[in-house]
Amino acid sequence: MALNHKLTDIIKGRVIIASEADLSSVRLTFKDDSTMKVKTIDPLPPRIPEGVQVREVSEYGTEFIIGCEDDTVVDLTLAEPGNSICLRDKTGEVEYLG
Repeated sequence: MALNHKLTDIIKGRVIIASEADLSSVRLTFKDDSTMKVKTIDPLPPRIPEGVQVREVSEYGTEFIIGCEDDTVVDLTLAEPGNSICLRDKTGEVEYLG
């Protein structure tokens, strides 16, 4: 599993305050009002606890893992590696695509 340094550097320390999921994506909202949409192929994405602080993000192929400071792990399967993640700041400006 390889650390995604670019995305980790951007979201490390952000706190997840909400999550929404449907059959094709997971949307995370952070305390700073930024949002991250992850296109997935998981039929039932994992429950993502609110209030966890991001420590790191790792990727390997379709596997996408968010590691949190309290050792919570959010494990998702990307729909398309390299083209499934969109992070936007609170104004809607793109911070990361990948």
